[in-house]
Amino acid sequence: MKREIGARNSRGSLEAGSEVVSVRCGSWRGFIVREYAGGELMDLFSNDEFPGKAFIGKVEKVKSKKERSYLFRVHLNEPKGERVFYAKSFCSRSWSDALRGIFIPIEASRSWMAAWIMTEEGIPTPRPVALMEQRVLGVRRRSVFINEAIRYSRGQSLEHYFREKFDLDALPPELVREKREIIRLIGEMYRKAHSQDRLYFPDFHPHNMIFQKSPSGKIRLFLVDFDEVRFNVRANDRTKNLASLCRNADKIVKKMKHRSITTGDRLRLIKAYLGPEHRTRRDSLALWDYVRRNRDMR
Repeated sequence: MKREIGARNSRGSLEAGSEVVSVRCGSWRGFIVREYAGGELMDLFSNDEFPGKAFIGKVEKVKSKKERSYLFRVHLNEPKGERVFYAKSFCSRSWSDALRGIFIPIEASRSWMAAWIMTEEGIPTPRPVALMEQRVLGVRRRSVFINEAIRYSRGQSLEHYFREKFDLDALPPELVREKREIIRLIGEMYRKAHSQDRLYFPDFHPHNMIFQKSPSGKIRLFLVDFDEVRFNVRANDRTKNLASLCRNADKIVKKMKHRSITTGDRLRLIKAYLGPEHRTRRDSLALWDYVRRNRDMR
């Protein structure tokens, strides 16, 4: 399969500076992080269908959504060891869907742009690796977004980890500290996301956060799944996010045997969200009361 690697590195709507190069592989074209250009990862695009048959690594289908999108776990064997990626493949269901993609970024291109904006804004997210598209008569019909997997995460969402780890009648001191650290990180992630006006995340809740705990015990959270992001922030969007978080916390509690998310936990999150300059009890209670009164805002 013939491959072409370009050198278009100027910043644009889909490009991301000198770290990314334009590539073409058969009927696929797009962008890929320079270190993977020309490597085995490109074999995923050796056929019209994804994943390509020339790829010698392991590919697992993780889930599908109404035959419109598929999530794959990709294992690439390298001399330094195995590297794991996640690839999300999209297929336009109709020509109207495909034509819509001419005017606005949708599907994989939306995820690619959002991931790079998040990287620039310092919002933790898996490293974006590639955006590849297949077009018919200039119209996008298939697209694939690839990002690196998070090490030490088991691909587990924060919601699942929380329900698995903290659904106890009485938490020992080490789990109390871990829960409070997670709550602090959630608050700080929301604060970072709300300090910029380039992206709005309608699905900003623990189910779309990946939990990582390194062998040393350091905890990090990463925001994933950008299918619904919007490239502007409107009035009340931030309140909608906080209201959605409040509703999702209630849903998580209902799935657990024990009440592991307390009012104190919610106030700690509010304090972390406000930051040190507004971390007074009065500010925290005022915001908490505002979120509760607007919890049904969507």
